[in-house]
Amino acid sequence: MKNHFAGKIFGVFFLLACFIFPQIVSAEKNDWHEKNYNFKIIKKIVLFDTTFEAEIENEVMKKILNEFVEQFAEKNKLNVITSEQAEARSMTAENAGEFADVYVKPKITFWRDSSYMVPERTVWETKTITRKKNGKEEKISIPTPVTYPPRRVDVSEITSVFEVFDAKTGKAIFMREDVRKRENLHAQKNMFGRMCKDFFTDFAKLTH
Repeated sequence: MKNHFAGKIFGVFFLLACFIFPQIVSAEKNDWHEKNYNFKIIKKIVLFDTTFEAEIENEVMKKILNEFVEQFAEKNKLNVITSEQAEARSMTAENAGEFADVYVKPKITFWRDSSYMVPERTVWETKTITRKKNGKEEKISIPTPVTYPPRRVDVSEITSVFEVFDAKTGKAIFMREDVRKRENLHAQKNMFGRMCKDFFTDFAKLTH
């Protein structure tokens, strides 16, 4: 009986959490790396500007997203030449080998906001009431129907690709496609921050 009651209480809290907190709908990462490449020799990395294949008209947002790339590369103790420093030195993919071992080219290929409606629904929840029996108070649990009104759910989607190239040969040595979807409004900025954090954390493990 206690386990049955606890299960119902957990169900109620889980349902409430689904309404209150944004839920991750999906997150998928696909990696490829050159098996014969010695990542341990990498000492210096050029970070080129993020390419925006998706439509992002806000220039301030683009600058913030680029800063995430540099922030998480440096947090993982990678010796980097930032995109601003690369531009000051007239650095390109063709001459990057004069300055570094590899270069990284992030790009955002998909960015979309959408929404859908969850219809009105009735669910059974557990309600605890107190009653008197034989002069004593006791608590009992009874199933109660609860109706929730229709609600709109906002969805943010983003796909990013991180490509790493050997600076001397120009050949790709590591690639990641990161696809994420979240039930929240305009959440792509923070989602991209987490993408950068995950990518540079994993890439740093290859080089250290």
